[in-house]
Amino acid sequence: MGAPWPPANITVILLSIRVKCRRPAVCHDSRLAQAFIRSGRVLFRSPALEAANRESREHIRGRATVSCRHSWQGRAERSLLNSRLFQEGESVTNVEQGIQSQLRNIERTYGKTIEELVRIVTSSGLTKHGDVVTMLKQRHGMAHAAAHRVSLVARSRQTPPAKDPESSSDPVLKEVYDRLMEAASSLGNDVESSPKTGYVSLRRRKQFAMLQAGKKWINLGLILPNHPPSKRLESAVKWNALFTHRVRVATTAEIDRELKTWLNEAYQAAG
Repeated sequence: MGAPWPPANITVILLSIRVKCRRPAVCHDSRLAQAFIRSGRVLFRSPALEAANRESREHIRGRATVSCRHSWQGRAERSLLNSRLFQEGESVTNVEQGIQSQLRNIERTYGKTIEELVRIVTSSGLTKHGDVVTMLKQRHGMAHAAAHRVSLVARSRQTPPAKDPESSSDPVLKEVYDRLMEAASSLGNDVESSPKTGYVSLRRRKQFAMLQAGKKWINLGLILPNHPPSKRLESAVKWNALFTHRVRVATTAEIDRELKTWLNEAYQAAG
């Protein structure tokens, strides 16, 4: 005869609260739910999440119903759910949206733009990630997650060093830069170009694009919310977290209608 269920002595710690497992509890942290699953004591089960997962994986990172089970009872079910619900995590598009949403929240919460916060980090002279996070928390009262994100953005802006596209010695890249500036200026009278160290920022009410010289092309960074990346319109998450997309422009022939449409969409979104 099997052991009685639920065992009277089993308690799980869920979001810092001890919950007796006589009924299902709600876990709002998917990583915590995964830890319980791997421990062999918890079965992760939510029909709503399973149905949503069939449509799109990014919907799984929400609420999860967890209930205690003996490890020998839930092993096969855990293996199945792990493979179905936690294969690859969030999609690239969802990660981009999350980062951009976090950056907007940081600007709204602390009353400074991301560029201003990056300048604060740069002027501090600190280079280690931990030191930057500590400085932002102590001097500017930032939460750890916000300080962590600002530090990553500042690092992506500082490295690797890039050439000023306006002073490029390559005549082909110089022509590409001039044509891109013409395309940006034609979008409206409110377009502002601001040369920075290693790149040129393009702004309207807020920044919508940037130009940065690479070895063989000009990097065009764009902020295109809710726009899926493609082979040409690359995700910019690993290149520069301030932007959602990047286009590598090597010749003037690549400044075509498609590229100008993307540039215009970024311009319109910055209004």
